[in-house]
Amino acid sequence: MNRLVRLNNFWSWLPAFRAVAEHQHLPTAAKYLGVTAPALSRSIRLLEADLGCALFRRTGRSIKLNEAGENLLALVRDGMRLIHEGMLVVQSEQFVGHLNIASAGLMTETYVIPALADLRREHPELIGFVRSLMPGELASKLLDGGLDVAFLSLPLAHERLMTVPLGTETSGVYCGPGHPLHEQDEIHLADVVAHEFVAPCPDELGQTREGWPSDIVRKIGIYADRMRIGLELCARGEYLAVLPDVLATSEGRGSLRRLPGVELPEIHMYAVHRPTIGPSGRAEAMVEAVRRRIGLR
Repeated sequence: MNRLVRLNNFWSWLPAFRAVAEHQHLPTAAKYLGVTAPALSRSIRLLEADLGCALFRRTGRSIKLNEAGENLLALVRDGMRLIHEGMLVVQSEQFVGHLNIASAGLMTETYVIPALADLRREHPELIGFVRSLMPGELASKLLDGGLDVAFLSLPLAHERLMTVPLGTETSGVYCGPGHPLHEQDEIHLADVVAHEFVAPCPDELGQTREGWPSDIVRKIGIYADRMRIGLELCARGEYLAVLPDVLATSEGRGSLRRLPGVELPEIHMYAVHRPTIGPSGRAEAMVEAVRRRIGLR
């Protein structure tokens, strides 16, 4: 068969394959594409017949990718992204529309939001969506295009994603005026753990991820999903908080006291996005904007 004719048939089946591969549920994938489940199933059967191999493991109503399917999905994602990015270049729209960012903790308040504002001054038609996601969601969202870039304090190891180190920051245990430890002269670890902390909401592994040593038991009075909330509660003298030094000493926060007695590891900062396979786009531009912000500190 003529190669172009074969590719014409093959390409028409790929949206069906990708939808089923990413949803792993025929009715959901059919609803997503606006077609019927039987039509979607037929497209998958035709694709498998053309390739001469199965792409899914079928058990009852369950349908999951096999190794061949996983490999094809990675290629389909890259091919569709390359074409989409090429369309944006032709239309001069690389920096128009939504920029989907995942970020939490130190990087959000200190670097990501200011960097996004910098980028939008250059590209005002770019609309940023910044949200926090559980670590287990990030890889799939980045791979399927639901996210453009994620900023993390832990590296995300995945063979199909690019992790970019952005540097480190130091942190400490802080309290505000009115807290019993604010004016105390000699402070030891036992004094620190005797008081309640405000801490980030734990992840699916039960870790708060702000740098507190996991082998030291402490009291947590409030969990808050925004570092800014923890900063405000700490500044009012109600709770102790583990805070990045760059945040605790900014915005006239000189009244906060950094307590001795606890040595905390440095906070590592990373950006994660899909590898660049065409012209550098919005994800790479956002990473560079964050780099510039970090360089200003």
